[in-house]
Amino acid sequence: MTLLPENALPRRHCILFVDDDPAMLKAFERLLHVERHRWEMVFVRTLDAAYERLGGRSVDVLVTELRLAGESGVPLLEKVKRDYPGITRIIFSANGEREPPVRLAALTHQFLAKPFDVLALRETLARACTVRELLERPAIRDAVGGISALPSLPTIYLELQSALGDPRITVARVARIVERDIAMTAKVLQLVNSAYFGVGLRGGGGRIASVEQALVMLGLNTIQYLALASSLFNVYGARDDFYGFSLSLLQEHSLLAARIAARLLPARVASEEAFVAALLHDAGKLILAGRHPERYRKLMNTAAREALPLTLLETTEFGASHPEIAAYLFGTWGLPTMIVEAVAFHHDPSAAGRKVFDATGAVHVAEVLAHEVTQPANDASGRRAALDGAYLETTGVSAQLPGWRALATSFVKAQ
Repeated sequence: MTLLPENALPRRHCILFVDDDPAMLKAFERLLHVERHRWEMVFVRTLDAAYERLGGRSVDVLVTELRLAGESGVPLLEKVKRDYPGITRIIFSANGEREPPVRLAALTHQFLAKPFDVLALRETLARACTVRELLERPAIRDAVGGISALPSLPTIYLELQSALGDPRITVARVARIVERDIAMTAKVLQLVNSAYFGVGLRGGGGRIASVEQALVMLGLNTIQYLALASSLFNVYGARDDFYGFSLSLLQEHSLLAARIAARLLPARVASEEAFVAALLHDAGKLILAGRHPERYRKLMNTAAREALPLTLLETTEFGASHPEIAAYLFGTWGLPTMIVEAVAFHHDPSAAGRKVFDATGAVHVAEVLAHEVTQPANDASGRRAALDGAYLETTGVSAQLPGWRALATSFVKAQ
């Protein structure tokens, strides 16, 4: 992953606040005054003023009230998504004024609820800007700017609908269904980690990386609507040939890697982070295939035919690889930092600079072992990633590899 040069000074990011209440805008300005040295903050009261500002100098983050003088802020969000896809979109609104999550899930990256804690507000904005600083490359922003939902197998909605019709359904059972789907897992964690739902940093509770815990916070009805939204937004239909690779095989590989990764870390929180990160680690492939279908199909064929690393070809063709693109998207969505980093560095954990074996290392090992024990003949993903021996030696886990390989093999045999 390419970061900013060490001697490069990060530019001041521009945050545009839109609210028809002047007192609220003054509150924003007062609460965030200490950040003026690193953020350029612009405060406007009308949609027309917001449109005018968007047409001028570049904006990095949009923070808008959902209701503006009796009007909905949805048209503004739709325009920004369409015309300025690189802008991070954040909604804030009173709890009693929620629009259906199904509609907003396609338009926003994060939610804030009023009244909100100043620390939660500053953290949300800081994370949005930090992601841009770490991955300040047009190729990545262009690839993910217009993506609000990852492609999903439509069967997930049917499974959830059937399960939720059972009066004996448990949260654990619903969680297992959701965890089998990359898109649903990502969207559930995006929502539960937003201050809009009253979790995340509020009250010092920390960020949530467990799907089961997320379902408790969000409620099963919300999950059903999100599943429906994923199906509606999935323009790829039920086809399994997803522009050069099998979507079902990709999800099977990701779930196997997730199961392996979760067993490599003893602590529960770290294990949950590793599970989710491994489940999402290849999501960047979906983004690239969805945005550039024919180019990506040719690239996948080249990788398989010439046994070249897929990430190398992606970077040459698009200016960014699938781990970087997925990490940028998940960082924009506000997923926990550990998950974002594990996705970003799953091919090269040494680049993360860690000297301990954590979720990043677990996802790296799990991804390689999952390929080793399955090696599907029709999975055109190029030359397999190799284990980072230097990282494993540095973190002192090399001796555990035989046991981990046996674990991965046992998962496959149990299927």
